[in-house]
Amino acid sequence: MSLLKPTRSLHGAARALAVICAALAAPAWAGIPQLSGFEAVRIWEITYYTQTVDFAAGDSRLTQVLTGTDLSGTQRDFGFFPGDENYDIYFSDANGVLDPNGTHITVDGNCFVPYNCFNLNEVALVVNGQVQYSTGVVRSVYGRAGSFWADSAAYAGDGDLNTFTALGDTIGLPADARMSVTLAFDGVPAVPEPGTWVLMAGGLLLIGLRRQR
Repeated sequence: MSLLKPTRSLHGAARALAVICAALAAPAWAGIPQLSGFEAVRIWEITYYTQTVDFAAGDSRLTQVLTGTDLSGTQRDFGFFPGDENYDIYFSDANGVLDPNGTHITVDGNCFVPYNCFNLNEVALVVNGQVQYSTGVVRSVYGRAGSFWADSAAYAGDGDLNTFTALGDTIGLPADARMSVTLAFDGVPAVPEPGTWVLMAGGLLLIGLRRQR
């Protein structure tokens, strides 16, 4: 009887480890920079006409935030009127907090002219030559009261290049005031890390040993 106990224990451990390995081997959402074939972040912004701006994979602007009064005409990531309308773009978490390996993209901005500024048509990823539009805005910050179009933030992630946001301006607000949208990219496949492949192989090996026994 004593010879059966180690065998049953081994089978139980094999099953448990196989389940754990299989779960870890599932293609987890690894962050936008780790996407296989990730080439660029693409922005469509409209001021008089729509312009397209690409930020290639590895662009340092995607992994830094222009804080305080740094977002200006001389320090900004893109925008039509330097100094009057300025944008900052970076990888983030769902709360808009900078994360160099983030699963979301945040676009911040300020505007010092009395118009409906912060006009984004769309935000997308370019993966293996294909455009992957955002699946929606998960967080937004509007500008000065009375200067924006209500509920327009959602247009940055609606997949329609004919619509655009109008988040207002930051006139009279503190110097570090920002309008902002944070966008999700759910459903874009991620690739398991090399260590995950090792775990998966170990799980399959244990399953094979259990079947042989």
